[in-house]
Amino acid sequence: LFYEEDYVENLCADLERYRIPGDLITLEILEGLAAGNIDELNEKIDQLKEKGFRISMDDFGSGYSSLNILGNLHIDELKLDRGFLLEVSDAENVRSRIIMELIVQLTGKLHISTVVEGVETAENEALCRDMGCDLGQGYYYSRPIPREEFNQKYM
Repeated sequence: LFYEEDYVENLCADLERYRIPGDLITLEILEGLAAGNIDELNEKIDQLKEKGFRISMDDFGSGYSSLNILGNLHIDELKLDRGFLLEVSDAENVRSRIIMELIVQLTGKLHISTVVEGVETAENEALCRDMGCDLGQGYYYSRPIPREEFNQKYM
């Protein structure tokens, strides 16, 4: 869908229809999408950002992640795959912890916020905070819930 010619226009029409400001919407792309033409991808990302959308790269680290792609893409957010957290939760896996800490530092210097997927315990959350991650996502905060329950609890 991302490369369809009228993708940006369709999303903007949805914003208008539902009266939602674009800056409340974060669109996720997979890192594999960047494997092709980065210039074309950035052109589409820039169009979306002009409309107020935020762009997040999902599941970073689940495949063959490239620091070149990370440096060249115009994303706002990087979602670290839960595999990173599983590895760094093992106290003996010092190397993985160093890699994750450096990715968080790097994204900070690139003005890209970080989200860690798979936060399931208070210890996971503390670990993410200690590393300087911006946000966490996972069952620790909430399991998936029906719309009615979400509206009652959060709206």
